[in-house]
This record gives sequence, structure tokens and C-alpha cells, in this order.
Amino acid sequence: PHGEEIDYTDALNCYRTTSAEKKEAERLMESDISDLRRAAEVHRQVRKVALEKIKPGMLMVDICELIENTNRQLNEAEGLKLAAESAER
Repeated sequence: PHGEEIDYTDALNCYRTTSAEKKEAERLMESDISDLRRAAEVHRQVRKVALEKIKPGMLMVDICELIENTNRQLNEAEGLKLAAESAER
């Protein structure tokens, strides 16, 4: 989620809100930040499912498949880009 935004008040960081170049750089980073937020949410949900379903004595292969399948389902549901697509940018 998007947090609260407060303007800088001290002179040391004031250039970050008044400089047109800095504003443009931050605008360009918005899509990256959005992707990171969505990826973090998928990671949180995968971790939750893993903690609920992984039990002592499970085979490592079964654990890996559980995590990978959950990750795939959430990526498709959230419309996230695959790592290969992100690497092309």
C-alpha cells in the first residue's frame, strides 16, 4: 500500500521536491516500486501457505513443488511479470 507522503521541511533535502529532475526520476521509479510491492505481497502469501502446509517428514521435493505452484498461482492471479520479462527491461 502507498504510505503517507510528507514534504521535506529542512533545506538539506528540499531539493528533492523542488528539483524537476528529481521529480521525474521518482516518477520513473514508480512502476518499479509498484512491482516490488506486489512481489512482496506474493512472497508474504507464499510464506503463509508454506508455514501452514509444510509438516515434519515431508519430502523436500514436495515442499519445493508446493512453494513453486503457490508462487505460480499468485503470480498469474496478480498479473505479475515473470522474472524473464523483468530482466528484458
